[in-house]
Amino acid sequence: MGLLCGKIGQINSGSKEWGRYNRGRIVLRSFWFSYRENFMIVRNENRLIERRDIIHLVVLVVIALVIGVYLIATTVLISKDGVFYIERAQQLASDPIKIIKAHPPGYPFLIMAAHKAISFFTHEHSNQAWIYSAQSVTLLCRLLALIPLYFIGKLLVGGKNSFWAMLILIFLPYPTRIVCDVVREWPYLLFLTTGFFFLLWSAATGKGWLFSLAGLSCGLGYLIRPESAQLIIYGLLWGVVSLFRPKLWGVSRWKNFIALVLLLIGFAIPAAPYMKCTARYFPPKAGFFIKSFFTTNSSNNIDTTKISLAASILNCNTAGIASQNVLKALGEIHKTVGENLMWFFMPPLLIGLGYRFRNKVDNEERFLITSFVLLNITVMVFQYCFGNPHASQRWSLPLVAFTVFYIPVGLRVVGNWLDSKRSGTKQKTDVCKKPQLSWFIILLLIGVAICLPKLFRPIRIEKQGYRKAANWLRENTVSTDIIAVSDNRIAFYAQREMCEVQRSQSAISAGQITSGNWYHLAGTFDGESQKLYINGELVAAKKLTFKTLGENNNDLVIGKHTSVSTSYFKGVIDDAILYSRALSAEEVKSLYNNDLSGIESSGLVGHCHLEGDSTGMDEKLNSALSFNGTSDYVDLTVWSSKLNSDAITVSIWVKTDLPSQNRWVIGSRTQFRIGIISSKAYFCIMEKSPGHEIPPKAAYVVEIFNNNQAEWNPGFSKKVEEKYSILVNKKKKKLVIYKVL
Repeated sequence: MGLLCGKIGQINSGSKEWGRYNRGRIVLRSFWFSYRENFMIVRNENRLIERRDIIHLVVLVVIALVIGVYLIATTVLISKDGVFYIERAQQLASDPIKIIKAHPPGYPFLIMAAHKAISFFTHEHSNQAWIYSAQSVTLLCRLLALIPLYFIGKLLVGGKNSFWAMLILIFLPYPTRIVCDVVREWPYLLFLTTGFFFLLWSAATGKGWLFSLAGLSCGLGYLIRPESAQLIIYGLLWGVVSLFRPKLWGVSRWKNFIALVLLLIGFAIPAAPYMKCTARYFPPKAGFFIKSFFTTNSSNNIDTTKISLAASILNCNTAGIASQNVLKALGEIHKTVGENLMWFFMPPLLIGLGYRFRNKVDNEERFLITSFVLLNITVMVFQYCFGNPHASQRWSLPLVAFTVFYIPVGLRVVGNWLDSKRSGTKQKTDVCKKPQLSWFIILLLIGVAICLPKLFRPIRIEKQGYRKAANWLRENTVSTDIIAVSDNRIAFYAQREMCEVQRSQSAISAGQITSGNWYHLAGTFDGESQKLYINGELVAAKKLTFKTLGENNNDLVIGKHTSVSTSYFKGVIDDAILYSRALSAEEVKSLYNNDLSGIESSGLVGHCHLEGDSTGMDEKLNSALSFNGTSDYVDLTVWSSKLNSDAITVSIWVKTDLPSQNRWVIGSRTQFRIGIISSKAYFCIMEKSPGHEIPPKAAYVVEIFNNNQAEWNPGFSKKVEEKYSILVNKKKKKLVIYKVL
């Protein structure tokens, strides 16, 4: 008892020290809880970062790394864009300002940095070393992008579903194989997903300071692709909506405002110097789409009215009228998303999205995911309608990456349904917590099995001939030789300077076309001279160096450039006539006078009267066909088979409403076009591919063919579908043809 009292006395005597000790413990505990609150989030009673998350990420990264290394090692040929980015990286060190002004420097800089790092271990400076450097840094970006993607999925659908979603993404062929193409999609996705994760985390926890990290990621991504600026849109939308509905975010209006300021400051830190250097403060594509949209719709209302076409004297088919471009674009987007998902995972994705959004989901998930999907689809529609009318799988890759989390949810829903059918009882299961793993694993394995054959097929093995030709050139030419070739990859792999060889085309123009007046336009080509007539009078002529007209490709249309073009003619067209020979000046005059009796019938390909809803030209024409400038065109594919000739005459009557805009009236993609550009009549013809002019400075010319005829092989034995010939052009320009298989 005395000893106990003594101890108590000692404690009392050291009460000051004990108080300081307690206060220290309280401060440390307060700091720890503050740290854990900032870097961990309670969601469904789980922390954001748990031990099993680390295990999941290690497994995912290892699998992705093994697959990526295999694909890099077996890649036969990279993409043309990949050559472009590597060349920009090679030029970045010598002339950085020029490269920065011409193109976003982020991805070329990463390639250059990777090559510098590799150079510490090897002195190899071949183009193949550059290719490996670019592929390695792209693979690294893909591996790093899996981390924010995983945690986005965990915040949305839980850690287990996110793990399976990332595993599916790793095994999807196109998103994985694109690493080896040396393109900037995965570096772009790395910063896009990181910034989106910070936005989603901030929206879920109410921590506005995370907006600064989102803005910083957005700015860094902007240096790779300007499309990264979409993160600013999501942040601003969330902040503005939260200003009017404070309960949505759970922070005060003042903190909301501070968060938006931090978002813009974070973005400006890396992006502002680049914008100032290039004097571009708005993504160029966005400006182009907006300008194209208002230009097109200021005077044209979308009209889906179908056009009927009277049968011509040569059985001209009923007019094929294009549907609205928006519907076409949506169809193409659906196709590219389905191809990215190998179609098997498309239904589970839609089912999972429907399940999640039908049930109660958090405001941040509903708002941010919906905004992302709608904005990206809108951008792709604009790009299709006013840019490139061909949707690429690369367009839809971000859309796939940000919605892949819902595939496991959909698979679990389907698995639960199949299990209930098997057992005969209706089960109601939370697909995010208690899955029926039996059916889920079966469906997952089926999907992976569908992906494997395409995933592990060497990239562009069908173009082995490109590498064979490049190797032959590298071994049999000197470094100063110039290679003339239409595909820059052959010269790049051969490590030789390239001059591009493309099919020649020639355009002549004349006249002053005004709106509301009828004009007769005619163009002829006889194998030597190209001539343009307006109202029966010769207004332009040109003697050409090539003598062969391009082969038809079943793409002959009236009302625009080609069937895939989005530049439609607005006005009235009548009497389209084609000949597979060049008419004389007198015969063209007879066409203008609508007197076909003075023209020999030989060579007539077709004559479409285009009977329609408009009045024709006085007594010469009875009626004509109106085109709305947004969706109308006439398909003349039936004539294409009769256009295989090195001479041609095209005749057409036209009255335009928009002479100042570039509008082709009739055209074939590989042969000819007649149209009105900047209030002038244009007649353009194309040479037969690949062209027969040898550039004077070229030591070797490479032509690429696609045929099945037997060809001589000077040392290459591997047969592939595409065959290539090298036309050797040394000193006296004598041509020695080597057939490279």
